[in-house]
Amino acid sequence: MGNQKNVTYMEMTAFFLPIAASMMTSHSVISSTLARTTDAAIALAAYSVAKSISNMFQSPCITLRRMSVALFRDQESYAKVVRVALITCAISLTIMSIVVFTPLSETIFVKLIGVTEDMLEPTLRAFTILLVMPILAAVRSIYQGAITVSKKTYLLTIATML
Repeated sequence: MGNQKNVTYMEMTAFFLPIAASMMTSHSVISSTLARTTDAAIALAAYSVAKSISNMFQSPCITLRRMSVALFRDQESYAKVVRVALITCAISLTIMSIVVFTPLSETIFVKLIGVTEDMLEPTLRAFTILLVMPILAAVRSIYQGAITVSKKTYLLTIATML
């Protein structure tokens, strides 16, 4: 307890500001791109529904970031976190694949969510594209955890912009 160092407001700002900046930019880029498609209303609606369901299935991969920050201490702990990330990602991908490639998709999107029949195809197309998200979320979580532990959060903003 006697070793604790007081953190200044400048240090906290330098740590958290890049995190906020990276979060603000990524989502607006996708929405603005979809708004420029030939049928923007359908693209945005399909993406919004697909993304909300995708978020539900990829959320375990996103929470890996917290686990990474809490458990990264050495190479052994890093290897264990990566192993858990791979298993988590595989489970999320499997569930999402079952949803999109079986009749379960109609049950979830039409009957539970209320997507109209004419919007089902574009929504499933968007959901199929979003199958990569658990992979990206897991990889991003592992690296963001390492970046956070090393207190180099400015790298988050640079990585998001790239």
